Amino acid sequence: MSARHAPSCCDTLHVLFLDTPVSECASSSGKANVSDIRMVNLNFVSELTVKKEAGSSQLTPPQPLNTEKLNTRAKQNIDERQRLAAAISAGVSHDGIRLFLAIRKTIDDVTWQGKNIIVMNQVTIVPAYRPENCKGKSDSDASVLHVRKIVSSHF
Repeated sequence: MSARHAPSCCDTLHVLFLDTPVSECASSSGKANVSDIRMVNLNFVSELTVKKEAGSSQLTPPQPLNTEKLNTRAKQNIDERQRLAAAISAGVSHDGIRLFLAIRKTIDDVTWQGKNIIVMNQVTIVPAYRPENCKGKSDSDASVLHVRKIVSSHF
């Protein structure tokens, strides 16, 4: 494999971090001002050739971290894990937990109420967690039909 990347850093555990320059290819995120970082385990590299030593002027400073955004994301993950742990301790079946996680991939507003799954505060899924167990204001409500579709594709 041949690759031309700017090394970002290297640690003592034989891992090389490569920064793909924006000019060579767009990042996987699609944003023009963002580059991809690739991690290479040097234990699996048979040959490494340094084409040009980087001078101190070529090094770009790392992007500043938005610590508020990171803290918010960490708090959300902790809260979700605590809700999941509470559901497990309440005796929710493995099917219920798997369904909850599957719905959570597409709809953010999913919570537990005992053993019931509440979706968008409009649809309640009761155990046995099948499409016929999805209840809402009316059976023809768009949100109920959408959740039933997700549930039926899950099983």
